[in-house]
Amino acid sequence: MQSKWENLTFKDDLDERVYSSHLLGSVPDLVLHGGGNTSVKTEEILHTGKKAAVLRVKGSGSDLATIRREGFTGIRMEDLLAAKNISEMSDQEMVDYMKKSMVDPSEPSPSVETFLHAFLPFKFVDHSHADSILAITNRNVSQDEIRSIFGKVIVIPYFPPGFKLARSVLERLDSLGPDTEGIILEKHGLFTFGDSAKESYERHIGLVTKAEEFIRKNVREKIFTPKFKESSTESISDFLPAIRGMISKKSKKIMHFDTSPEALEIASSEEAEKFTGRGPATPDMIIRTKHDYIYCSDLKDLGKQIGEYEKKYEEEYSRYVSNFPMHDPFP
Repeated sequence: MQSKWENLTFKDDLDERVYSSHLLGSVPDLVLHGGGNTSVKTEEILHTGKKAAVLRVKGSGSDLATIRREGFTGIRMEDLLAAKNISEMSDQEMVDYMKKSMVDPSEPSPSVETFLHAFLPFKFVDHSHADSILAITNRNVSQDEIRSIFGKVIVIPYFPPGFKLARSVLERLDSLGPDTEGIILEKHGLFTFGDSAKESYERHIGLVTKAEEFIRKNVREKIFTPKFKESSTESISDFLPAIRGMISKKSKKIMHFDTSPEALEIASSEEAEKFTGRGPATPDMIIRTKHDYIYCSDLKDLGKQIGEYEKKYEEEYSRYVSNFPMHDPFP
């Protein structure tokens, strides 16, 4: 992956932060719409008239590819760093804590990974769910193997995003040296950092490039074994209105039919059923899809499979969720 950095002049820290966020957000292999987050630690004049250290971190609802200055939420660093003395927080307690620490309560809700950004002792911090990083760390691979691929990185086992993850990184900051290039979060993504946006961004590109090179050297030339003969686009399109009707009982849907070579290779292979059973490959995808998919080898069975999927989703909702409305139960 090539760096797209251009040596421009920025009027302030936040302008520099916006620029490098656009560079990350413009590459789908790094960030899908709404995914990833970036931050900068700066100083601002508060409503009291006093100057204070403030973390500006991507707020909810923003896309890194198009984010503007107002898309970064300001949070008082003094409050965030005080949380180092707190051992546990529920998700709701974390949200409440961040809201009370915001410079302007009318700004967007800050990223769920705000504390992790705050705890890292660098001015600029970048986070993505890069495809190539996840292609390696989603496998059963040891931390030593990960370090052998990426070099000077800290490797963190999987924790759900939030305060627990931030604490796990905080507890490993003693191993953060001047030559540490990033933090690999297993089955999650990549954090890089620096005293300038350029340093953090180019570390990010460098580590992603290492992942891409490792994959190129080690991936089999032929991953999928052909099983079915590919159907013509015309024959499949005849079924699309019927499929759309089956999944639009509670809300209308727009269907997209992917006929890319990669999609057809997977769908027509012996490995397709196992592949689709693994769920989303990156955290970004779960924003748009559910945690499992339907594999259908015969369109005559699809109506029954959609009904079973709906029933399973409703049962899981009843078993695990309370106080939140149920989303559409269809795939």
